Amino acid sequence: RRPPRSTLFPYTTLFRSGNWFTVLDANYTQTRFDILDGSIDALTFSPRVGYRFSTPSVDALHLPAGKLNLWVGSMYQDVQQEFKGSLSDLSMPSPMLQNMVNLANQDNNGRFDVKQHLQSPWNVLVGAQYELTQNFNITTEFGFAERNSFFIAGEYRF
Repeated sequence: RRPPRSTLFPYTTLFRSGNWFTVLDANYTQTRFDILDGSIDALTFSPRVGYRFSTPSVDALHLPAGKLNLWVGSMYQDVQQEFKGSLSDLSMPSPMLQNMVNLANQDNNGRFDVKQHLQSPWNVLVGAQYELTQNFNITTEFGFAERNSFFIAGEYRF
């Protein structure tokens, strides 16, 4: 089996004026599968606006003075998936599921066609990045409204 074929087009622009910043982030990804007939197409666009604060040192925690970025924004996601194929090509993770597929595919001509898309493409974003040291940042972002998301990441700079 060959791995899926993917195409990715990322784009990010940052505008800054004093401590204010705006980030425009866009990505397009398309993945085609060779086991199944189908693909996943995904477009995301995330505009954000924020402010960079200087933070004082905290001697009790041994933290030097640093920076805190806070932002609000929104994310648009247009994700469409379509999978088609033969039931004979499916390999289920449990014997019970495989027996169910075999029951539906008794003549080996069974096919499937699944189409999926997001009901709500937009959500609201609130995020922060805190510079713990000159070399280490922690970033977190929450997405809410019709579609919820959360991530947290650590970043180490050499």
